[in-house]
Amino acid sequence: MTGTGVRRVGQSGHFSVPHAKGEGGILCTGLSDKIGRKTVFIGSHILLFVLCLVIAFIPSYVGFAVLPFFTGMAVEGLLLSGVTLCVETLPMEWRFIAEVIGLFTWTTGMVLLIPLAYIMQTFSCRHLQIILALLSVYSLVDYWLFDESLRWLMANGRLDEAEKVVRKASKMNKMSFDKVIMTVKATMAKIEVIRKTVQQRLTPTLMV
Repeated sequence: MTGTGVRRVGQSGHFSVPHAKGEGGILCTGLSDKIGRKTVFIGSHILLFVLCLVIAFIPSYVGFAVLPFFTGMAVEGLLLSGVTLCVETLPMEWRFIAEVIGLFTWTTGMVLLIPLAYIMQTFSCRHLQIILALLSVYSLVDYWLFDESLRWLMANGRLDEAEKVVRKASKMNKMSFDKVIMTVKATMAKIEVIRKTVQQRLTPTLMV
């Protein structure tokens, strides 16, 4: 393949990533509502890890250009499901701190990529790709690190699994399970009242 052809293939792969993120956002948000935040989060993370490794070893320029499309979808699935899982898991006072930590980590990683690429400029770009892929190797143990969203479990009637999550959280925070359950039930009752109030207010508007 000529130099011009290589550049065109690379550019096509580069410009396909934003489109992939858009499609990944549409697809993964619906999937996370249907099969769970944890499932989409872990699936997207493992897929991202595998694709990044494949890109490092793939011999075809066409494959090198096409695979970033699916990488973009995996990145968007990872981010959106991760943010949703974080918001639905952490208490309100910790959400801002978690967001700041996430943004700081993301920004720091992007900044450190520049000197890393400069140091490795005498090596093949595949070596840099492998290093970046290995940063996600912990995706293989995500299943044991994260719990499913308690709100998603309760909204989908999976109460047995929700109880296990509450028991685990109670044990970690050294709190009484019965006390936590009472708090959860009180919160759910308030949410139900708000939901019914909003529904009653919207019904006449929808009928008109």
